Amino acid sequence: MSRIQKFGRRNEASGRQEVRSRGTRSREDGQPDTDRLDDGTDIESGLPPRRKKHPSNKQQTARLYYQALFLIFIILIVGLFLFGKRTVTPS
Repeated sequence: MSRIQKFGRRNEASGRQEVRSRGTRSREDGQPDTDRLDDGTDIESGLPPRRKKHPSNKQQTARLYYQALFLIFIILIVGLFLFGKRTVTPS
């Protein structure tokens, strides 16, 4: 059951149902909302979007993961080399 079916229409006064796509804002008269600045911040709140304020660090995390994996591999190679050198008796 949709919200419209459960609670009724959004704008009872006009008698028509307004459907807005996600991320777009419009006023009641159908004109686009001009309360946004060019950089995406709201004039009312003055806050930038969350994505700009807290950027994702996926690339940094992936780089750290690969560096740690490489370091573990080098430690394994050195460890195996030292273990083999210690256990093999020279003839």
